[in-house]
Amino acid sequence: MPIPFPALARFLQDPPPEFVFEVAPDAVRMARIADPSNIQTQPLPAGAVSPSPLHDNIALPEIMDEAVKRLVPPARGKKRRTAALLLPDHSAYISVLEFTGLPDKADEQAALIRARVKRSVPFDVDGAAMSFWVQASVQGVQTGAKPKRDVVVAVTPPEIVQRYESAFIASGIHPGLVSLAPLACLDLVDVRGIALIGRLSGGVLTILVKLDQTLKLARSIELEHSPLEASSLEEIAGHLHQTLVYVEDNLGGPALEILLAGFGGLQAEALREFPAIVQLPVRALGGADTAIRGYLKGVAA
Repeated sequence: MPIPFPALARFLQDPPPEFVFEVAPDAVRMARIADPSNIQTQPLPAGAVSPSPLHDNIALPEIMDEAVKRLVPPARGKKRRTAALLLPDHSAYISVLEFTGLPDKADEQAALIRARVKRSVPFDVDGAAMSFWVQASVQGVQTGAKPKRDVVVAVTPPEIVQRYESAFIASGIHPGLVSLAPLACLDLVDVRGIALIGRLSGGVLTILVKLDQTLKLARSIELEHSPLEASSLEEIAGHLHQTLVYVEDNLGGPALEILLAGFGGLQAEALREFPAIVQLPVRALGGADTAIRGYLKGVAA
């Protein structure tokens, strides 16, 4: 599982992929890198994809394979066809860990991070697919203090990734970069200060907190109420409020705004109701396609 931070795609030595695909519980989406304004969608029936790092995610592989085939244009010649693949929210555990005095060598970093992740992940971390991105360092308050680094970590059993990849390989598409949809949407967030992003995907709410260009918090929550139920808004507002309290207690100041992604039919009511509940400006970041649009923006930058 390559680096799970989509913006890094523009720093890779290889040419950018021909396509980007996103798998969500309700659809597979595709765009050509050369034609980013044309995002195509193939719906999936309920239950076809059930994201989790704890069980097989693809319950209906034949339907998944057919959805991918419908999106992939006919091949021309024998050129290898490459793609970036964005996996759904909650298909992996995402966290942001703070380290002081992190080693410089990548293998030593990986060993230290893997040991730390073991404390909170309910599966075999030693055999898991793990990726991480060491963000810019923050110097200690005292002169000569070791720098603190926030590390974005994604970890999931390798078979989870392989199951998603297999549908694309069967259609002649080779995923060269595998990332995560909630991280991809961060390239759409260009704000100063602290911003909180709430992203709905199926029955999962992913909350991301960004301080300037640094991701400070990431968590995915399986909602008790279906997003189709009116009561789900109250549940979501509660999770957002809890996160805002955490932010103010731990990041030295309040969030400036909340951005909503993927709220669909709930968006209008959320934009109307949430500001009074959280006492902050609330605006829409985008719909269900925020991840694929974020990736495309990062590649173009």
